[in-house]
Amino acid sequence: FTSRARAELEASVAADPLNTRPLFFLGYALSNTGADEEGIDVFRSALTVNPARQNFLYEIARTYLNAGEFDAAIATFKEAYDILPENDEALTYYAAALISSGRIVEGERMLTERFGTTAIDNSILLSAYKEQGATMKVAAILEQRLAQMSPQDDFQTRLSLAVIYINTNNADDRPKAIEHLERAIFLNDQFKTQGQQMIEALKAGKSVIVK
Repeated sequence: FTSRARAELEASVAADPLNTRPLFFLGYALSNTGADEEGIDVFRSALTVNPARQNFLYEIARTYLNAGEFDAAIATFKEAYDILPENDEALTYYAAALISSGRIVEGERMLTERFGTTAIDNSILLSAYKEQGATMKVAAILEQRLAQMSPQDDFQTRLSLAVIYINTNNADDRPKAIEHLERAIFLNDQFKTQGQQMIEALKAGKSVIVK
């Protein structure tokens, strides 16, 4: 985020202070380049123009979450949720922040009551489960992602799932790992040699070390 780009955005804000678009871009750029407090201040300014815009609150909450300020993140996601409780995205973000902070039961209760499952394809929820070491929850979300993507497919998602199933060291998960590796090979020919070696090792009951 260069000083010139910042100056241009600030000039756009000054020229049209009621236009929240340049405010959003300025706040996003600041909060993603280490200027967290400045970014939050910009988003708060945008909220004075349009208090009902949940997106600004999401960005403030994400900034707090990335900084490990869980109480502030949860409070801000709740603020966004309270604007429109029927908004599924707002509820998912709020629940994800709870899970990320370790309040897993509370967060999962919200998800289950709304969706009947915790396998919601949401980037913050996925990160929350990764942080908590809940690899099978991550797998469930990635499987849901593939289901929603069908008939399209994705190499990286297939590979991530294969790694998860390999690392469980559970014989029952090996067929799942093999299935995802086979699809990964189909999607990316450059992975063919490595993928086939992994499949052969799995079929032979050998250990496969992956990270």
